[in-house]
Amino acid sequence: MNWRAPLVSAAVVVLVEPDHLLLRDFGDGAVLLPGRPVLDGQSAEQAAQTALCGPGSAQVTLRPVLIDRRQQTRRQVDVHVLVTESIARSVADGLQPRDGRSRSLVVPRRDAVDMLPARARLRAQFAIAALEFEDAAFVEWRAWLRPAQPLGVPLVK
Repeated sequence: MNWRAPLVSAAVVVLVEPDHLLLRDFGDGAVLLPGRPVLDGQSAEQAAQTALCGPGSAQVTLRPVLIDRRQQTRRQVDVHVLVTESIARSVADGLQPRDGRSRSLVVPRRDAVDMLPARARLRAQFAIAALEFEDAAFVEWRAWLRPAQPLGVPLVK
């Protein structure tokens, strides 16, 4: 049951020539795809553009590839994942975050995917795979967790 309004955000898989990805490094091993919340009256594409370039900056061509939807205890969380056309390294160097909380990293694709947390890793892998198809994909991933049980105590069904 949704007791709260859904959380909607946009994440971007930025492809950098020849075979690299742009990531955001927040320090202490926290590496994520660039992204931000989708504000009221804003599309996922607009939020993604703002996350990459800031308001009023040059626009990057984006393609929506999937929506990662999950239901938490009291609200739904939707992450719209978009992918860029492959951009030059010089353009990627100009896509610095505007808020100062993170810095940009351009990393080989294989290493970049391994650096991401599990859920972001799957989003990146699906987005890269979706580039091979003309239609966007819809992904809904649900994780069901059992309450913790002490060792030796069987789960009651």
